[in-house]
This record gives sequence, structure tokens and C-alpha cells, in this order.
Amino acid sequence: MTNTGVKDCFLPLAVVAVVGIMIFPLPPGLLDAFLICNLTLALVLLISAVYLSEPQRFTSLPTILLLTTLFRLGLNIATTRQILSGASVPDIVLTFGEFVVQNNLVVG
Repeated sequence: MTNTGVKDCFLPLAVVAVVGIMIFPLPPGLLDAFLICNLTLALVLLISAVYLSEPQRFTSLPTILLLTTLFRLGLNIATTRQILSGASVPDIVLTFGEFVVQNNLVVG
């Protein structure tokens, strides 16, 4: 497959992967890894957009924003399903929740 063929297949494969994240239950460790990857990708994207000297050179920004938004939506659905189904809560969600609430039930 040529380099152009790989580029043409990436977007549909990414969308199929996100739909798979929404449909199939993920183990908590894999969901933790995806959430950490999501946060890292968001920080890299933010830093890249802020420190770019010529914004016209970042022409792929709309596509990247669309893919990251779909990825976040898929992770949100997968995490919510896992919490509501009574399965084990991913560690990063539990840690972040405890950090935000800090034993104050009014905040939670």
C-alpha cells in the first residue's frame, strides 16, 4: 500500500476504532491508558497551537480537533458505561474524583 493509501485509510479506521471503544467493554487498565493518552494529546495540541509561529502552517487542525473530539466522546461513553454497569472504576477516574471532591459531599 502506498503512502497516500495509508493516509486515506487512517480517518475511516480511526472512526471505526472510536465506535469500537463505544460498543465493546474495555478493561479498566486499557481505559486508563486511553484516558492518559487523551490528556497527553490534549496538552500537546494546546502547546502546539499556542507556540506556533505561523498559524497558516497548521492546516490539519480541524481534522485533528474532529478526531480528538470523537475519541473523547468514545472514552466518555465507555467510562460512563463501565461506572454505571457496576464494573470496576478506572483508577484515573477514581483518583481525579477524589482529588476534586476532597471528602466534601457538597462538592461531589
